[in-house]
Amino acid sequence: MRQVGIEEGKEVLLSVLRVHSKEGNVEEAERICLKLLDSNDGIPTQAFVYKMVAYTKIGEFTKSLDTFKEMRKHMGSATVPEYRELIEVLCKAKNAKLAESVMDEFVKSSMKPPVIMPSYINITNLNLGMPDRLHLAFFEYENILVYNIYLESLIKAGNVEKADEVFNQTQSDEEAIGIDLSSCNTISSGWIHCF
Repeated sequence: MRQVGIEEGKEVLLSVLRVHSKEGNVEEAERICLKLLDSNDGIPTQAFVYKMVAYTKIGEFTKSLDTFKEMRKHMGSATVPEYRELIEVLCKAKNAKLAESVMDEFVKSSMKPPVIMPSYINITNLNLGMPDRLHLAFFEYENILVYNIYLESLIKAGNVEKADEVFNQTQSDEEAIGIDLSSCNTISSGWIHCF
């Protein structure tokens, strides 16, 4: 980069780190993170997320968890995207117990759960013994976004009858969220794929 006159500032390093993380090149990801850590600007949280992605790409899920812990140590806390990335990593590793504990930690942090609902659904789909927990979460955070995610997860899990029941309940209940084009498309595609 220096040869073509581009200075290796924070933004350039983050862009390069993003590319290496998508390729699973953990050596380069580590090198760039160390460079960012030593810089005057400090290391941004996004660098830790990219590093987590790199380790996930090569199947090193515990290294992703270690990176999350390292980020919290440096930053003092984690934000919604970092929690979401870690939960998705743990779901890919099929570690439902640890993913649930991270989700519980997230909920206790008083951050907005609807933003992380797809990760919560990943845990539920991983551990199919938890549909009641997901159902309760859906009704606790009643809004159209969460409703559509919940409906879609039921369809993906092949539970079209339950999805239809929820769809009809939400449509008929005067105090309910209601339906939108997305929910109509989701339930229609669920029934179409049944036949």
